[in-house]
Formats: sequence, structure tokens, C-alpha cells
Amino acid sequence: MKTEKSVLPYRWALILFCAGVAGTCLYTVNRGYDPLARYPYADETQRETILAYMDQEDIDYLINQQLQPGVFMEFLTLPEFDVHNALWYRQAMDTQNEDPEVVVHFINRYRDVLPLKDLETLLRHYSYSQLADWYEQPHEDVTLIPDPTQMFAMPGAHASVWTYIPADLTRQGNVYLKPEAATSLTEMLEEYHRVMDEDKVEAETGYLRFDEAQSLYLDVNNDLLVYPAGQNEQQLGWTAALTGHAAWMSAMKTLLSDPAFTGTPVEAARNVYDGLSEQEQERIQWLQDNAWRYGFIIRWPETGQESTGHVWQPFMIRYVGQEKARDLHAAGRTLEESQ
Repeated sequence: MKTEKSVLPYRWALILFCAGVAGTCLYTVNRGYDPLARYPYADETQRETILAYMDQEDIDYLINQQLQPGVFMEFLTLPEFDVHNALWYRQAMDTQNEDPEVVVHFINRYRDVLPLKDLETLLRHYSYSQLADWYEQPHEDVTLIPDPTQMFAMPGAHASVWTYIPADLTRQGNVYLKPEAATSLTEMLEEYHRVMDEDKVEAETGYLRFDEAQSLYLDVNNDLLVYPAGQNEQQLGWTAALTGHAAWMSAMKTLLSDPAFTGTPVEAARNVYDGLSEQEQERIQWLQDNAWRYGFIIRWPETGQESTGHVWQPFMIRYVGQEKARDLHAAGRTLEESQ
């Protein structure tokens, strides 16, 4: 017992010594630990900034994803920066240059509805503010068309181009259209006037701004005749309404809203047609027979309501190019049925 008591102080001294050595080693290791040891991409200045603005969790994500400094350094010091959104920030900024704070705020708010694969396409055709306005509005069963510049883009019952404005419109008479459509329409009307010299025909409307499309929709108030702004394809610049269209729409609106009329929309259109002059009926027939030669189709044909969603509008034409127009005319199909 006496021997054990004499050894006890030495044991405690050894324990304390080992604890001291362990503490010193741990302190030395911690002081020498580099959180960015597995991140070889940053220079010294960038490393200092990263360590100042990122916690360990962010740094681990940075390392695991191997994000290069060029992806995120421009945004790192902003209060709303989130390293998990860094690839979205970079893609957005590279596509459409804007204040970094605007980009960060936009992505943080709308990333859940912005697939990275669609982000570049969307920002090539819509501004940040246009997209923000779109995502802030309720759109039940309606999607935004990522690329409204495609010739065969089809706004409609379930697709919108929102407030998109075509960049390359040109004047045709009193309206504006895409250059190809304007040139072909001029050629077609010249031929029509040569053959039907007693009938004056021109474009009543072509491209419609968002506010113009909305005013038209509120006036007509019938999806069988026209869709709401954003979903009206005249906002694309490929579609034109020729002389007679406004009168046709007015007659259709009056008939369809008349409680005494009990027929179908198709029957209403036929009634309006029967009330036209012989000259107007000949115009409709000429367009049906010849518009395709100039790259146009009758956009809302008499038998197309089931696929197009619109009742017959014989004076509304859309440019689709000569090859497409020829094929649709030969097959008797609508644009929707060809997609």
C-alpha cells in the first residue's frame, strides 16, 4: 500500500503531461488547418475573401462541386449570396448582363421554377423584369414558351409569350410583321389585286403589343375568338388579319352573345359567312386556294376548331413558310395537327 501511494503522484503527473502534450498538438493542428486545402483554384486574395464570407458548410459544398472562382466571386460578397445557386447566377449573368444584386435576387426568388437547362433560352428572349412579372402572376395550366422566336411557336390556351416583343419587325402597309411575313404578304396582295382588281384588301392588324392584345381580349371576351394577352399569337409578328376580319369578329361576337341564338359556334360562323357579300366570299375562297403559295395558312380554318381552339376566322392568316404551308394545304391539316 505504501508503495502504491508513493507512485500515485507520478501517475497523475504523467496523465497531466500527456494531456498537455495532446492539447498542444491539437492546438497546433487546428492553427495550421486550412479549410481550402482541397481547393486549388483560388489565388491568395480570393482565398481570403472566400474564408471571410463562407462558413465551413459552404466551403464543403464549394469543394465537392469544384466550383471555379470565376463562377461565384462576382456575387460572393452580396448579402443574398447562396453558394448553392452559384451556377444559376453565372448562367444568368453570362446570358443577360445585369447588376449582380439583381441577378442574385432574381435567382434566389425563382430558382425553383427555373430549370438550369432552360435559363439561358429564357433570358435570351425575356428580360429579368418580364420573367419576374410572369412568375409573380397566377397562370393555371399555362406555360411560358422559352423561345418565342421560333417560326412555329404557338401561344394559345396553354402556352404564353407573356410580354415578349419581337426584335426584328418591319412595316407592311399600316401594320408591323416579321420581315419574311411582310415581304410575302406584299407579294400575295399584289397578286390578289391583279386578279381581283375590284376588291381592295390590306392587313387590318399584324403584330399586337401586349396591351393591344389585352384590349382586344377584353372587348371580345370569348376564347373561341381570341385568347388573352400573352396567349395571342399576333404578339409574335407572323400573323395578320386582312380586310374583313374586324367585321367578321364583330358579327361573331354579336351572334354568340345573343340569347336567342341557340346554335353552335360552327353554325354561328356559317351564318356569318352566309351574310357576306359575294365579293367577300370570293375573297375567302381565293385565300383558301392561294395563300399557301406565298407561305401563309388560314390560321383558324372552318374545320379546325377542335385542334386550334378557335372558331372559323377566314381572314386571319399566318406565315409558316412556303414548304410548310404547301404541306398543310395539301393535307388539309392545321398547324397544331402538324406539331
